Amino acid sequence: MQRPVALFLLLIFFVLSVSAQQGRKWTSKNKRAVKHHESAIRSYQSGNLGNAQTLVGRAIKADSSFIEAYMLLAEIALDKGDNRLAIFAMESAVAIDQLFFPAYLYHLGELYRMEDGNYEKALFYLNRYKGLPGNYKKPEIAEDVDRLALSCNFAIEAMRNPVKFNPINLGEGVNTELDEYFPSLTVDEMTILFTRQDSDQQNRDGWNENLYISNFRDYIWQPARNIGAPVNTRYNEGASAISPDGQMIVFTSCELMRGMGYGAGRSGYGSCDLFFTFRNGNEWVVPQNLGAPVNTHLWESQPAFDADGKTLYFVRGVPSARGIVNTDIYSTTIDSNGNWSMPKALGSQINTSGNEDGVFIHPDGQTLYFSSDGHPGMGGYDIFLSRKQPDGSWGKAINLGYPINTYGNEMGFIVSASGKTAYFSSNREGGYGGQDIYSFELDPSLRPYPVTYLKGIVYDAETTKPLSANFELINTETGETVISSWSDPVTGDFLLSVPTDRPYALNVNKENYLFYSDHFELAGSHSAIKPFIRDIPLQPVKTGESVVLRNIFFDHDQFVLKPESTAELLRLAELLKQNPSIRIEIGGHTDNTGTRVYNERLSQNRAKAVMDYLIDKGTDKSRLSYKGYADTVPIADNNTAEGRALNRRTEFKIIAH
Repeated sequence: MQRPVALFLLLIFFVLSVSAQQGRKWTSKNKRAVKHHESAIRSYQSGNLGNAQTLVGRAIKADSSFIEAYMLLAEIALDKGDNRLAIFAMESAVAIDQLFFPAYLYHLGELYRMEDGNYEKALFYLNRYKGLPGNYKKPEIAEDVDRLALSCNFAIEAMRNPVKFNPINLGEGVNTELDEYFPSLTVDEMTILFTRQDSDQQNRDGWNENLYISNFRDYIWQPARNIGAPVNTRYNEGASAISPDGQMIVFTSCELMRGMGYGAGRSGYGSCDLFFTFRNGNEWVVPQNLGAPVNTHLWESQPAFDADGKTLYFVRGVPSARGIVNTDIYSTTIDSNGNWSMPKALGSQINTSGNEDGVFIHPDGQTLYFSSDGHPGMGGYDIFLSRKQPDGSWGKAINLGYPINTYGNEMGFIVSASGKTAYFSSNREGGYGGQDIYSFELDPSLRPYPVTYLKGIVYDAETTKPLSANFELINTETGETVISSWSDPVTGDFLLSVPTDRPYALNVNKENYLFYSDHFELAGSHSAIKPFIRDIPLQPVKTGESVVLRNIFFDHDQFVLKPESTAELLRLAELLKQNPSIRIEIGGHTDNTGTRVYNERLSQNRAKAVMDYLIDKGTDKSRLSYKGYADTVPIADNNTAEGRALNRRTEFKIIAH
């Protein structure tokens, strides 16, 4: 357990003041006890904790009512990490005179809460502090007492109403006798990236952090591999995030060189900076610093990707007025020129006067998970969730409850795209050693909105060569580009997260190729659905090639373009602008319902509506023609509803190049 900062500062102040007061009277009248106590102080100040504990023990044996001796024993115990002994010493001092050092009542409440989750005993001492006369209470401590009491009451109630929790170790493919933590997952849940604390005798600490990656195959996680150079170095790389499509990693790198050669690792701005790298087939390119304004002289770490490919969340350490470094969660967005915006701290619903850490944004783009010791909770760091509100702000932080959260520190929490499975790190018994990564089925009340995914390969339709192409997933109701991504330049692989409950247009485009168009009608879908597997052939720009415009919409029996068609029409206008030598024919098609004469008129008017739009957007009329084909060129069976829907379409064909 980490030592509470407030407790540390108060007790150090006390011990130092005690050493300066040796000339005055102690509470003990026993000369032998005083002699042992003063010798213990000198040993403590010289760093000899063992001897100091022995001597102060002799002082207490000589006078069991010697308050200052118990206080020095508490300080020694805390320095040695022996919280049980510290509790004994503080309780002994309080039993003699609780007004001698009233802050001990608060610290006992803090220790009982964080040491073993004894919330009832913690409340007992916190309430005793509240009951003291006003002149014995410090305002800054009283505020903390109220916060801790609120947390204790929350914890007691949470333990009475536990949530579903059955953690399963990810197995020996991921976990070892070393520490594994801070997992990150691709949207298809087939690749996990995490930090491992490797043994390294060349480092002064005897270890260093590296990034490892494992793939899920044959129903198990395969042996993790060090992703190696140029990402990992002999220094510390960790706390990373892999983008939902698996094409990009943002990670933390420390021991940076600043100014005149400070540190020994990569060049940077502060003690730890955020770096990024892209995948190129099975390799990762040389990482680059995200630069200002994301990285500063402060501490930046623990990144998290939004599925839109434009928003990055991360943690920054900021010194407080008291000189203590508090961590808050920030977000930044990247523009079309690759520039990051000035990071903004998330609002007061997320960030507190305490520490926020371990941020994770689900691929739904609406649900944020994070760790905090500032919100009411079970112990040190608890895991919380917050949902994005209609105005873009974040809603009230919700504690994930017991036993997900305990009196210890819970961090490194992520959730699968489906929302069903959560992953976290823990050093619980029964693991492989140290921190291991576990998964468990998340309680439905704590799940994000479900997300499915689109996966496949982009290739040249003529040569079958893999292609690197740009992807845009557009909400057709709002026209907003929800996700922007690209396929791998070596393999052509792509992976897109697709939130449910919305209709989407998909555009895939590459210079010198006709774009690919698709439509996903997911409005009303509120549960996880099967993923979409698509291999996408792109046709080179040449005469005779055609494209079905799957995101051109009309009302039934109407030929007025619906607003949802805008994104597709703008993409077609851009294609014509990029290829000024081509001429196209816009073709309207119907199913076989109704008369041929009626269908010819309807299909012709729809094709003309598209042409008129393109002319309005600046395309020369001489490059355009239109024709209504009615039901004469079906691409599916008109005897089924699905086939008729496919036959009702708008296409364009290159008639000259």
